Amino acid sequence: RRRVVWAMRPAPRDGLFCRILALLSPLPGAIVLLSESSRRRYERAGFALRRARIIPRGVDTSRFFPDEAGRTATRRAVGID
Repeated sequence: RRRVVWAMRPAPRDGLFCRILALLSPLPGAIVLLSESSRRRYERAGFALRRARIIPRGVDTSRFFPDEAGRTATRRAVGID
């Protein structure tokens, strides 16, 4: 038997589809969310999240951040003003 994992990206919206997903939410083996705020929104929408896990987006903000000087140099090098 295979386990199903839901990867939930966007915040839930009101409506029939959201209500159906909330009713089905006890079925998957796990639900993956991106943040604690997402977890709270899904809980408010009625999702069963006892098997939910938060796996944040994998961006190291200490390495990847806006660099205006680098941006300017790169744009100049490729001919974008």
